[in-house]
Amino acid sequence: MELLCEAIGCLVVCISTCGTHAASYTARYFTYSTTAVSWNTAYTTCSLARGHLITVDNKVIINVLKYIRAQPEAAAVSRMIWMGLYNAAPTSDVPVYIWDDCKHLDDSNSMWRRGEPNFVQTHRCIITSPGYKWKTRPCTQTHSFFCESVANVDCTFEKELGQKCEMGGVLLSKTMAEDACATRCQEDMDGKDVCWAYEYNNIFRQCNLLFGSDPYMCETLQENRMFITGRRRCFKFADITGSEVTGPADSFPNCSITEVTTTETPAVTPTTSMIGTTVETITSTSATTSTTPDTTVMISTTLETTTTTIPTTAISTSDSAVTSSVTPTVTTTSTTTTTTPTIPTTTTSTSDSAVTSSVTPTVTTTTSTASSPTAEVTPTITTTATKRH
Repeated sequence: MELLCEAIGCLVVCISTCGTHAASYTARYFTYSTTAVSWNTAYTTCSLARGHLITVDNKVIINVLKYIRAQPEAAAVSRMIWMGLYNAAPTSDVPVYIWDDCKHLDDSNSMWRRGEPNFVQTHRCIITSPGYKWKTRPCTQTHSFFCESVANVDCTFEKELGQKCEMGGVLLSKTMAEDACATRCQEDMDGKDVCWAYEYNNIFRQCNLLFGSDPYMCETLQENRMFITGRRRCFKFADITGSEVTGPADSFPNCSITEVTTTETPAVTPTTSMIGTTVETITSTSATTSTTPDTTVMISTTLETTTTTIPTTAISTSDSAVTSSVTPTVTTTSTTTTTTPTIPTTTTSTSDSAVTSSVTPTVTTTTSTASSPTAEVTPTITTTATKRH
C-alpha cells in the first residue's frame, strides 16, 4: 500500500491519534475501491492489506470522507459504502455490534439512522448512507468501500510562506519560534476540537492556532507576507479499484462477542504513626464503605510502662456538628513495644453533606512472659456534643 501511494502521489490528510498528547493523531492510509462488492469481499481485501474497513463514528472522519469523495478520481464511489461494523451474534435477538478490528461499538458514538438497527439477524452488516447515518444491510449486497490502516510515519505540516488563512483562531500569549508553534498545534485541543493549522507571524513571533472538526478548514489562503501558514497533514489516500479479493460469505473477523473490561482497584497506602485515625471533612457525590482496621501490639517480658493515646475523632455534618472525644489510656507492663498500625482514613460522603467517620482500631496485646506480667486497660471517655441551628 505504501508503494502504491508513492507511485501515484497520494494526497495527505489527518485524523485520529498523532504525537503524544490527547489531540495528537497518527498518520494513516485510506484506500478505496469504486467497485461494488459484498461486505465479506471488502473485509477480506482490507485484511489482506493489513488494514480494516473504515470506522465512521465522528465528524473528523466524515469530513475526510467528504474531501476524498469530492476528488475527481473518487467520483465513482457509490453513495452508500461499507464500513467495518457488523453484528457478531446473528442467532440472538440482541445484536452485538463489533468493528472488524474487534473493538466493540461504543453506543455514545453510534450514528444510526432513525428506525435502525432493524432485521438484526438477517441484516448483519452496516453501511453508511450519503448523510453518513448507519443502516443495516444483508452482507451479500454490493457497495463501494474504504480501507483504513495505521502508517508508521509522523504527521507533517504543509507550509505556505507569505500566506494566511484568515479564519480567526486562538492567538497564544507568549512569543515563540515557528517550530514551537507547530508543536503546539500538534499537541493542543480546544475542547473536543483539534488544531488543523497554525499561522505564524514572522515579525512579532506570534502563534495563532486554528481548531475545528474539519481537517480542510484552511484550504483557501490569502497573501500576507508577514505570515507562514502550516496545514496539518497526516492521512494519505489512494484508489485500489481492481485489486479486490473475493471473500466467502462466512468470512468474518474472529472476534469475541464478550467485551472485556478492566477495572483498576486503587491501592490503599496505610499511614504508619501513632495509633489513631486522620480525620477529614469531604463533600462529594460518592459514598465509600468503611472497614475496621486492626492494630497489633507485641509485648516482650521486661517490665516497663508504655502509654498509647488515641487522638480525638470528629464527626461533622452540614447542619450540625457533633464532636466525640475518645481518649482511652492503655497502660501495659512491658519493656519493648512494637506498633504496626494499618489504619487508612475512612470517608463517607453524600451529595448534600459530607460525613467523615473514623473507626477506633482494635488493639490486640500479646504477652510473652516468664514472670507473668499484667496488662491493665483503663479507658477514659469524654463526650462533648455541640449542635448548631
